[in-house]
Amino acid sequence: MFNKYTLELRYPFTTNPSSTIYGLTFFEAANGWYNYSDYNPFRLRRSVGVGGFLLGATGYTAAIHVHSPGAAIAFLALASGAHDLTLPVLWATTTDAGGRFGGTASGFVNFASTLSGMLAPLTAAGLERAFGSFHAVFYAAAGLYVLGAGLWLIIEPREPPPS
Repeated sequence: MFNKYTLELRYPFTTNPSSTIYGLTFFEAANGWYNYSDYNPFRLRRSVGVGGFLLGATGYTAAIHVHSPGAAIAFLALASGAHDLTLPVLWATTTDAGGRFGGTASGFVNFASTLSGMLAPLTAAGLERAFGSFHAVFYAAAGLYVLGAGLWLIIEPREPPPS
């Protein structure tokens, strides 16, 4: 069985006949099940994780290539918002994957997140110094988001952790 949800939002920023500009955002979530007894239309964690991380990577990469400061800020906001979209799913998956050690697993994820937040300014300064541009920082962030999306594809929170 396969289940898919799609939400699309279009907004006209300008409807000038010589230059009509629409903003488009969409969200898709899906999951598949081997049999009907396992079917749950609300279990869409991987889709949200993969989609949120790929959307974040897209936002960071696009921010480098636009020529308008306003557009760059909008793409950085998209990257940040896409990351925030994944947070509830991250915590639910961490708790489920941790089983009876769900609190410990959540604590480790919180520690890793705090550590990366502490090291990010130092890493960003080092990348800028090494490459002479902050483009390297955004490419590194996009690459980490793509790696994170790949990791979402292999986690299976319904399987109990090894004893």
